[in-house]
Amino acid sequence: LARSTEDALELLADRKTVGDQKKLDALAAVLKTLSKRIRVIDVLSIPGRQRKELQSISKIVAEVGDFYEAKFSRHKIQFTVNETGDRAFNRRVERGQIIQILDNVLNNSVFWLSRRVKRGELGRINVDIDTASGTLAITDNGPGISVDVGSRVFDAFYTSKGASGRGLGLYISSKLAAENGAKLELLPAEGGTHHGFLVTF
Repeated sequence: LARSTEDALELLADRKTVGDQKKLDALAAVLKTLSKRIRVIDVLSIPGRQRKELQSISKIVAEVGDFYEAKFSRHKIQFTVNETGDRAFNRRVERGQIIQILDNVLNNSVFWLSRRVKRGELGRINVDIDTASGTLAITDNGPGISVDVGSRVFDAFYTSKGASGRGLGLYISSKLAAENGAKLELLPAEGGTHHGFLVTF
């Protein structure tokens, strides 16, 4: 909610927004995202609904992708979801907590891709869903995570974002995954760098 609100305020603070249709469209998209997020929180705010229910993990991935549609467009990031396996990917989880896990991982990807050195190169985020093994592999073509710090990314208060980070996102996400019978971990390193995360239900 804070991120969406900050994006909207940033656009409103720009005097050029009022006469720039692209910026007005971006503002509308951000407010649409904010509305979706509030609807999620609204459901979670009713105590009787804060329980695990059978949910389609694939649908939750698509929903979180929709949340980021405006940001992906703004930072020229291509978001792709690939699904394999012939089973329904349904799990008894707390929907809002799974959304929070995916939101955190995607937000980290967007943060680093938006700061990529080669601005002309298309940023890519891929989510590979394997319904047979019950896994989500989330990768991007950003700088990745060095094996030197890989063991620390799930520690409370560890961040490589400087003043922009609080170091709690992945720590909380790993705890939420465990509460939902899942595990959040780094994908195996390639060439000394981890390029994504694996969620195993």
